[in-house]
Amino acid sequence: IIAAVLSFALSFIGPFLFLYGAAQLSTGLAEQFHKKFSRISRWIIGDVAALASKSVFRNPRRVAALVFIVALIVGYSIWVIGDLASQQDYNYRQAEVAVGSDIRLSGISSIANATMIADQLRGWGNITGATAESDFSGTATAGGIQIKAIDPLTWRQGAYYEPGWFTGDVNAVFATMMGNNHTMVLDRGVASYYSFGIGTTIVLNYGSINASVISYFGPDYSQSSGGPFGRSFSPEGWSFVPVGLIRPNATLFNPTNIVLAKASPNVSLTQLALSLQSAYPSLTITTAQVATQGVPGVINVGTQNVLRLGTAFAALAASIGVGTIAYTGYREREKEITMVSVRGLSYRQLAGLLITEFLPLVIFALVLATIVGLIVVWGDALGQNSLNQNYLQILAARRVVFPLWASANILVIVALVLIGVFLPALTAARKDLSKMSRTVRFA
Repeated sequence: IIAAVLSFALSFIGPFLFLYGAAQLSTGLAEQFHKKFSRISRWIIGDVAALASKSVFRNPRRVAALVFIVALIVGYSIWVIGDLASQQDYNYRQAEVAVGSDIRLSGISSIANATMIADQLRGWGNITGATAESDFSGTATAGGIQIKAIDPLTWRQGAYYEPGWFTGDVNAVFATMMGNNHTMVLDRGVASYYSFGIGTTIVLNYGSINASVISYFGPDYSQSSGGPFGRSFSPEGWSFVPVGLIRPNATLFNPTNIVLAKASPNVSLTQLALSLQSAYPSLTITTAQVATQGVPGVINVGTQNVLRLGTAFAALAASIGVGTIAYTGYREREKEITMVSVRGLSYRQLAGLLITEFLPLVIFALVLATIVGLIVVWGDALGQNSLNQNYLQILAARRVVFPLWASANILVIVALVLIGVFLPALTAARKDLSKMSRTVRFA
């Protein structure tokens, strides 16, 4: 019990400890980065940029606090947003793989009827593609493998798949299947376990019905099969043959006939399912819509919204924190800044000097936060994929993705942090120049 509690606690605390350690260890690197950045800024504001590095590192604790605050908030945001995006992507892909596409119509009596329904659905305005599929199991060569008899011409338009699931050039594989019915894309796990190479003949039925292996599909899960008394193997993956191979002798295989359809963008799968149910009342309609109803769905969505809101407040807090640290530093050195401005610095030069004091530290912290955040998101994905999973979870494994909405959220957070640098610097520069002008005027 204690180990379980520690494991659960460290799964949340661990990333923060990792980030804290990284921030502490990289303080020296931050100083070097600041000096190099100051050299670059000399091209814009002149030799006065050298004062920035000398000023900011008079207080190492403030430097460490600034780097840690920015790295903590931005790193946390990347972690949360990346985890949410990756989990949503995983949930969507798992739903699609489980159904086969956006919509599945089952309970169809024959291959001919499935083909007819698919042809009809391709004429619907809210459907972008539809295909018939006939599923059966068993071969004379490799036992009870799961086989999908597909139409190579329409399957990719109607079914959900990822190009990386097929070995070799996907276009070439499907072109070969269209030209030769006696071909097969074999489950990679079966191929690995039985050592079936490309060109191996697989007998589907005792007689003349056979197919030659032209490619492989899915991951090799055969190595994970085992037990205390030796290695065992149970086929879980899918193999594919052209539907023309079994159509003349469909009764020998007794396939389950279905139709898969892809919905047009922004089309409600629930409404589309109702329309399909009305058009085909005798069929069973299944959608790949990720469940958001019921108590588990509501809790999941609520948790995600809380995390999103948390990143927004954290970003605002980071912006205020950075601005407060920067402005406090400027006020502590008000006399020094005034003396520097008396030397004839323009508003652009003085503002550039003040910005150069803290901007390099913030940029360094952003880089550190990005590295740590991505490592944590990547580690979470690997951790989930390392669990004991079924075939669908292995096939559509969790991956690290940052879609447009996630990238936009992170950019907004970064922008808020940068505002915390620029706004105090510009305000302080304007006040100091105004104060100096009044002093000179009265003198």
